[in-house]
Amino acid sequence: MRLFPVRLIPVRLIPLLVLALLVHEAQGQGQTGVGVQVGDITGLSLKIGATGRAYDFAAAWDFNAESVVVQAHVLLAQPVLSQAGTSRVRWYYGPGGFIRLNDRADSELGVGLSVNVGVSYRFAPQFEGFAQATPRLLLVPASDVDLGVALGIRFYP
Repeated sequence: MRLFPVRLIPVRLIPLLVLALLVHEAQGQGQTGVGVQVGDITGLSLKIGATGRAYDFAAAWDFNAESVVVQAHVLLAQPVLSQAGTSRVRWYYGPGGFIRLNDRADSELGVGLSVNVGVSYRFAPQFEGFAQATPRLLLVPASDVDLGVALGIRFYP
């Protein structure tokens, strides 16, 4: 049984549409970074806030599971080897959740919880690189566990 009998929007375009909405909402709210990430999951990344507490969003494709994933996390960041709070390297962690829509004929919808743990490096005033691991617990339609890892870069206009 298909969850969505008629596809008005191709599933592969959903991450682009979600990220466009998030970028539009984030304008004027402080430090906003837009970028890409490669790994499990591969796609677009948005981070709102740069120090201490931030919100991280990804709209991406999981090629292993043939699905589109949208995830969101609240990130708490701590400087690494800080000299008076000016460290360019930060490690971060935070809880969140995800929605997964399979890109197969059944269009099965999955919902779950996740945690994001990683390290970021601000190598220029407007550029940040990051590496992260995201353990995920799928709750609906059936429970499952997986681990995603990704590398990425963000631009702060």
